[in-house]
Amino acid sequence: MGLASCQVPTQAPDADFVAALDDLKLYQAELEDENGRLQSQIVSLQVDLEMARADQAHAATADLEAAFRELQNSVAGLASSGGVEFVDGPDGPLIRISDHVLFASGSVKTSINGEALLRSLAPDLLTLGAAFRVEGHTDNVPVKARAKQFPHGNLQLSARRAVEVAAILLAAGLPAEALTVMGFGEHRPLVSNDTKENRARNRRVEIAVIQAGGATQ
Repeated sequence: MGLASCQVPTQAPDADFVAALDDLKLYQAELEDENGRLQSQIVSLQVDLEMARADQAHAATADLEAAFRELQNSVAGLASSGGVEFVDGPDGPLIRISDHVLFASGSVKTSINGEALLRSLAPDLLTLGAAFRVEGHTDNVPVKARAKQFPHGNLQLSARRAVEVAAILLAAGLPAEALTVMGFGEHRPLVSNDTKENRARNRRVEIAVIQAGGATQ
């Protein structure tokens, strides 16, 4: 008999194997259904999370706006006596206080009234839950009367005044990690130093809100 006439007998699939294969296919289908259900739950949870975050952000914004209004009202009350302003600065809102409100001429020690003013602002600043930068600024007139005390001139004077203000705010309850201190001397004037009035405007301390809602209390 030739090779071409040889035939290999065909064996029927084992019944147990077929049953096992069917079970695997069924299990795969169930897994795919479960995966689809879980994916739907994930999408739903993501939507819920985003909505919750939006609600929290809205509530936080409303609280922050209310705190800013309280601060503005406090500053407005103090501003009636002159020398205190609540303004929009380059990095956000800030409180601008003329040096004569806080210090005697050429001094780094706050007056009794100056300290009382800073302490009256502290509760509203604390309510903001913010970080603050306390900046000292001077005019361009060299420090002469106390040149030995301030060998680095106006830069040193402005920094010492900023430190003094920050120390009072710290004593009044603001957290240390919420305060940054900088002295700019005469290098960031509001106006030209060409008149007595303009030089008076440039001599100031500013408390800038630099990170609303971000400080640890």
